[in-house]
Amino acid sequence: MKSIEHTLKSVAGVGEASMDLATGIASVVGVVEADHLVEALQRAGFPAAVIG
Repeated sequence: MKSIEHTLKSVAGVGEASMDLATGIASVVGVVEADHLVEALQRAGFPAAVIG
């Protein structure tokens, strides 16, 4: 099973990705559209939404 961080890092433009399991919030460093991150996570079977 892919991890959330691995899935996010596979998206073009992502330099770094981290997941805080306590809060359920992932953070990404890079130049990428938020929609691309959500789509990648959802394809991998993870629920995802843009916040903030």
